[in-house]
Amino acid sequence: ESEEQLRLFVQHAPTAVAMLDCDMKYVLASERWLTDYHLAGSILGKSHYEVFPEILKMPHWLEIHKRCLAGAVEKCEEDKFVRADGTVEWLRWEILPWHKSTGEIGGIIMFTENITARKKAEELVQNAYNELEERVRVRTEESAQANVVLEREIRQHKKTEAALRDPAGLAPLRRAPAPLLPAEHLSGMEAGAHALVRAECGRASPARRADLSSRELRMLSH
Repeated sequence: ESEEQLRLFVQHAPTAVAMLDCDMKYVLASERWLTDYHLAGSILGKSHYEVFPEILKMPHWLEIHKRCLAGAVEKCEEDKFVRADGTVEWLRWEILPWHKSTGEIGGIIMFTENITARKKAEELVQNAYNELEERVRVRTEESAQANVVLEREIRQHKKTEAALRDPAGLAPLRRAPAPLLPAEHLSGMEAGAHALVRAECGRASPARRADLSSRELRMLSH
């Protein structure tokens, strides 16, 4: 009776459910199973590996089936399933053994949910986030570079303003050139020149003395 109830449950389940025997041949499959995996016609009595030949190239699936036929219960929240035509599907699944009325394992029951649409939506959101993050990174780098240039220009502008406000900064450009000799040296030289003229006058003739006196007068006038 329990086996018959199980058959009725699988047959009318609103989810994708398949019941297989110990040889991995279909005993029952829900309508949702046929719809989700795009299966046309009856699959009852066919091998699971005939319906899904790509699984023969997936050793991990073969091991899962073997463990569950031995009594294990396994499940996965997200599993990538590549179909024979290259189509990628994402599945959430659970596999457990079912028992005959005698208590022995009669095969396995597979519950699956096709979550491909959800995964694609998540990938779109993730891609959009990654793109936004990259834009923010680029803008941040551009802003940092612009700030460096701006700070350099501000420092240069402040230096120019400080130089214009401080007269001492421009004093070297306006200062008159310093004399070749200090003023006291020039006065001493001038006094010496006059003494030489007076001494020459004392030794010269009257005519020569008059000439030297006129030269001394011109020197004093300068």
